[in-house]
Amino acid sequence: MKFIKYVFIKSLFKLIGLLPFPLIYLISDFVAFILKNIIRYRKSIVYQNIKKTNLNLSEKQISSVVNEFYTHFSDVFLEMIKLDQMSKKQIAKKFVLKIKS
Repeated sequence: MKFIKYVFIKSLFKLIGLLPFPLIYLISDFVAFILKNIIRYRKSIVYQNIKKTNLNLSEKQISSVVNEFYTHFSDVFLEMIKLDQMSKKQIAKKFVLKIKS
């Protein structure tokens, strides 16, 4: 059973890795919605941490920051999956490293 799960997840990750970035970001928005509204992944912790920042944000602003958090979280997760399927040339084209001295 573990092997079947492994093969399924590995295949899913390979499929995601083949998708273009615009499609990955569409999927990411859907994943963010699922995490926030259906699974409610650490939703109370996210709200508490934002309220502890002492930024005096309104509830509407806090809600906006929470939405941005879930979007960013799912973007990074799917980008990591995509990164495994990218060549060094594609990575160099997509990501720019700026070092400040």
